[in-house]
Amino acid sequence: MVRPLCSMVAAACLMLGQAPQEAPPQSGKPSHDDSPGRDAAADQILDRVGRLAQLYRDQALQFTCDERIDYEDRANLHEIHQFEYIYVYDEARGFLDYRTLPHSGVKKGAPPAEIDPAAYRLPFFVRRAYSWIFIFEPGKKRMYRYTVEGNETVHGRRAWRVRFEPIPPYEPDLNDWAGTAWVDGVDSRLLRIEAQKVDQREKKLEFERLLSGADPIKDHAGEIYSFWEVVTDFKEQKNDLAFPDAIVTTRRQCTAKPGRRGIKSTCWPVSTVIQTYSNYRFFSIRTREEIHEFLSGGPAPAMPPDSPPSGDIPHPP
Repeated sequence: MVRPLCSMVAAACLMLGQAPQEAPPQSGKPSHDDSPGRDAAADQILDRVGRLAQLYRDQALQFTCDERIDYEDRANLHEIHQFEYIYVYDEARGFLDYRTLPHSGVKKGAPPAEIDPAAYRLPFFVRRAYSWIFIFEPGKKRMYRYTVEGNETVHGRRAWRVRFEPIPPYEPDLNDWAGTAWVDGVDSRLLRIEAQKVDQREKKLEFERLLSGADPIKDHAGEIYSFWEVVTDFKEQKNDLAFPDAIVTTRRQCTAKPGRRGIKSTCWPVSTVIQTYSNYRFFSIRTREEIHEFLSGGPAPAMPPDSPPSGDIPHPP
């Protein structure tokens, strides 16, 4: 059986490093699917993902990987930063995660020093990419509203599309993200997350209301709306557990004005941050058998048969 999970944990949800005050991409919206039986499957899906989230709190999970952060903006400023990301458990202090320079960036004989990417000229970055899973842990049910919207194919896998909406009051780094998760229909691991902070979502919705005609455009013609979005893709790394593969954070600006054939809109990217993760090395992790035993508290919900394909969700640029 899986040993008890440690009560001392890292920050509960995704944390965003900022320098100075900007922050997180977006991809094409998948087509909607109205397959029957979604409500009946919702509890099973959330239960399995919730149990999976507990495994990422497990004191046995310890790893390191290579992280690369690429930043580019409209002024053609392009920066590349490389780090080693380390996630470990200490009996006295609980979970610890930190970054160091790769071995090639350390003076000979000197121990690697902890690095904070916020010290670099990065407008934003995701601090704990693996923490998306904690949006679905059991303790978050009072903070989020979850809706199973249908099923699609993502990265060649049949997946449930699950919408998550935070319930006010919003608490930073606990329940201030809204978005969509794609959950593998077989083993319930995350395949993709598209999300926005709630304040950024409101800016985007305000712009979309102008385009739809729900709000009058007269007083807002030519006004610039700025918002950012985050897309995270996951890849199986060890014993059927998935970890981040790539994160794309895009800040866009949009404007709208009346035209002869309705409202005309224009959007352009302002800056993009791409974080990629590779070369995962695990100091400690549950065996595949232990993981499956822990997750076997209930069967995976059956995917609807012959669900019409909507096309794979495109990868971020």
